[in-house]
This record gives sequence, C-alpha cells and structure tokens, in this order.
Amino acid sequence: MKFTFDGKYDINSNVYLIYNIYDKNKSIVGSSNSAGLTVGGAQALSYTYDDNRYLMDLSGLNLSQNEFYTLEVIDTKGTKKYLKFIFKY
Repeated sequence: MKFTFDGKYDINSNVYLIYNIYDKNKSIVGSSNSAGLTVGGAQALSYTYDDNRYLMDLSGLNLSQNEFYTLEVIDTKGTKKYLKFIFKY
C-alpha cells in the first residue's frame, strides 16, 4: 500500500514511523513503534524528514480479503492521522 504522511517536525536519524493497523473490531492487527519494533508481522518504515512517501507491504499481516482496515499514523508530537482502506491482494 502506498501512502504519504506529512510529518512537520525534524527528528533524529534511525527513527521509524509509528503506526497501528486496526480491523473492523478496532483490534490492532499490526503496529510499529519509533524503535522499529513491530507486532503482527508489520513492517518497520524508516521516518525520513521531508520525504513523506511510504510503501507498506501488507502481505505479512494476515489480513482478510475485501475487509476494511484503518491505518493510524502518529507523529513525533503525538498527533494522529487516519487512513481507511480495503484489503485486496
């Protein structure tokens, strides 16, 4: 899945994008923290200041076909952004 995220704050190197992926029951099916530690087969995505384009491989998350999921991305100040998507692989 391709998406962009406008992070407005410069951060230290070696930091990863903080995100959670929720299913329709609001249960986390995958996540990654700023240290790159992942849950549920999620992929650690490097956070690069001023380059906000991401390509996330969803194949390791065991998502169900034609189901809706919500991607929650959290910036370094704690602001949350959401993207709702349907999984078709």
